[in-house]
Amino acid sequence: MSVAYVDSPVLTAIAFDEPDAAAYARRLDEFTRLISSNLLEAELRAAFARENLLFPESGVAGIDWIMPDRPLAPEFAAVLETGDLRGATSGMSRRRSTSRPDPATSPSPR
Repeated sequence: MSVAYVDSPVLTAIAFDEPDAAAYARRLDEFTRLISSNLLEAELRAAFARENLLFPESGVAGIDWIMPDRPLAPEFAAVLETGDLRGATSGMSRRRSTSRPDPATSPSPR
């Protein structure tokens, strides 16, 4: 079994046929299980709403949802130490502070 955590920039790129969309899709197909937090669905729905498009329910089909079983205070504290962040921005700042993953150099599924 190989597992990949999927984040919204990857699925947004695929959904809107952005550069690297085909490479991302091929890469995801290599994994037997895809997981994400339910924040992914909110972020995807927001992206579709910004584009005035209906969100396809199939957009999150096949993803297993994971939920933390504890507060994430230590992780959020570490992120907030980086500067003035507000709301959901703090939850996404680590991902947004780096570029999208390069599908060619992402770790291979095991």
